[in-house]
Amino acid sequence: MPAAADDVWSAVEHHAAVRPDRVALTDLTYPGGSRDDEPHRTDLTYREVRDRALGFADRLGALVRPGDTVLLLYASGQEFVTAFLGCLRAGVIAVPTPPPARPYHRTVERLSSIVADARVTAVSASSEVSAGELSASLPALRGLPWLDGTTAPDVAAGPARSSVPDAARPAKRQVSPPDDGVAYLQYTSGSTAEPKGVEVTRANLAHQLGALSERTELTAEDVVVGWLPVFHDMGLIYTVLMPLVSGARAVHLSPESFLRRPGRWLRAISEYGGTHSIAPNFAYDLCVRKVPEAERRVLDLGSWRAAGNGSEPVQPATMAEFAAAFAPHGLRATAPTPGYGLAEATLAVTTVDIGAPPAWRDHAGRPVPSCGRPLDGFDLRVVDPDTARPLPDGTVGEIWLAGASVARGYHRNPAATEEIFAARLAGGAGASGGKDGGEDGGEDGGEDGGDGPFLRTGDLGFVRDGELYVTGRRKDVIILRGRNHYPSDIEHVAGRAHAGLRPGCGVAFATDEQVTLAYEVRDTVPDEDLPQVVAAIRGAVTETLGIALHTVALLPPGAVPKTTSGKPRRSECRRLLSAGGLAACRTVDVLGASPRDDRAGVSARHTVTLLKPTVRRFVSGVLGIPPGGIDDDTPLAHYGLDSAGTQELVGLFEEFLGVPLPSSLLFDNPTVAQVASALTGHA
Repeated sequence: MPAAADDVWSAVEHHAAVRPDRVALTDLTYPGGSRDDEPHRTDLTYREVRDRALGFADRLGALVRPGDTVLLLYASGQEFVTAFLGCLRAGVIAVPTPPPARPYHRTVERLSSIVADARVTAVSASSEVSAGELSASLPALRGLPWLDGTTAPDVAAGPARSSVPDAARPAKRQVSPPDDGVAYLQYTSGSTAEPKGVEVTRANLAHQLGALSERTELTAEDVVVGWLPVFHDMGLIYTVLMPLVSGARAVHLSPESFLRRPGRWLRAISEYGGTHSIAPNFAYDLCVRKVPEAERRVLDLGSWRAAGNGSEPVQPATMAEFAAAFAPHGLRATAPTPGYGLAEATLAVTTVDIGAPPAWRDHAGRPVPSCGRPLDGFDLRVVDPDTARPLPDGTVGEIWLAGASVARGYHRNPAATEEIFAARLAGGAGASGGKDGGEDGGEDGGEDGGDGPFLRTGDLGFVRDGELYVTGRRKDVIILRGRNHYPSDIEHVAGRAHAGLRPGCGVAFATDEQVTLAYEVRDTVPDEDLPQVVAAIRGAVTETLGIALHTVALLPPGAVPKTTSGKPRRSECRRLLSAGGLAACRTVDVLGASPRDDRAGVSARHTVTLLKPTVRRFVSGVLGIPPGGIDDDTPLAHYGLDSAGTQELVGLFEEFLGVPLPSSLLFDNPTVAQVASALTGHA
């Protein structure tokens, strides 16, 4: 691996010494919301990155001890980089977590579980997070020290302390190998009541960054452009840490800026000569649908060598459409680089080689893309999940992994760690089963070739010619817009939305990225109250998890199929519901499936009375609900408005009125009537 990847902190200090004035981080913000496409730019040099992190580490060291855990509530920005690197420098464990949305009392349940599981001792948060309000909703945070990541070193106190002189050092540095202590906890979506924190060690991180930088051919001369949230493993490692370790430049937009106007991502790649970027499949689809020809004409994407696609199933049709749409604007045919990974393996497991043409194979009547070869140091096996025996090339089975990037386990959860991280091949099959890390199981395989332990990914796939093809998920994880959601989360939240529901008697599943929830309702609930139950479920799930339910089916008691131990049988429920075989549903509520755009010809008269139908039309276009079915005084979350739709609506309102609007517009004004009143004030 590259010498600079032996340890994140030593790499940052090295680059601060040999290229102190080179720009390391560029943040692009859009003060004008969706109307203004000229961003405000903030740069930090490598020297400034190091000095700010050292200053944060010094402040942190006065409050906590090495090995303590620090909660990082950031979605993006240079403040997060300061805080995360400061945690590494101070020897404390970072816990990157999504900042909760207001009102906090409705959205802190998962955060509360993380705080308790991680035993958080301090908090660092972006300026948008109110310490007082959040602590009032989450008592576990009361009394903890809070730090921000904005404070620069105190010039009056002299230069920031560094463990290396501020002068060029030889490229070949003698440093000690990173210790195997935990660097950070990456919490999976998990169960709402019992989230699982993946313990990513410093050695895991060093190996992953070295192997991924080598496979993506990232150098100090490259530019990585990203908008993914930094609490997401792909955003953290690919768009923040990998360029810092390699000495490259990182250009960041916020997730909100991208969702409001997807063309900003491509424009940043064009203007800054971006060579590497990565996103889930939905982002490429969004660019095809939402970037107009006028924005495309100014793009030059010829510098983009690696267009990573991961975190959710790669759709061949999406990549083909994206390639066709932007080939006239310089996009290389070989730029798409699908990959496969998971938080339990730090991030990436396989990626397509840079410059390799897209590869596809038919499986079960549908094209399946190649996710490339395993990174150096991985031992990848395809195993029969029932017998634990390796399967030959071309046969679908569960993907098992071993290697230096595989995390230590789940934080304070030995049972789950034993189940997921300690799998072994049956009968010592390692010697004869062969490795799938290359054509002959050579350099890309593990070192010992033994029977374990292996990480059970729960994902299904097959290997052909040394490349991995992922066919599906053995687990019940639901992937929406690049984020993993567990059915148990949805079921848990929905079950508490209305007193008429029978707790623990629901199932959630997804088909083609549309989520269905089936839940048993008490016999005492009259038919005329069922719409209220549905509205309560939709509102609770959207407000708490940011998920828009496509279908809500309310069932009579006893209709949900369960195992003998009382666990819901999700696959059986999906089959029965789709075949009409469940006990008679009391009601089935389905969102419209064909979004419309009714903006044309809307009169721009700014009174509350006239704005109400305009707001309904915009909501109708985003959600695909007939305008007549939207009540002026019902929270829009009850109709399935999720976080992405919220930002899209804010952007549409900005274009309509011609004025910038706050991101919190729909959080502060959740109904049509309230939005109309707020827009009148802004107009």
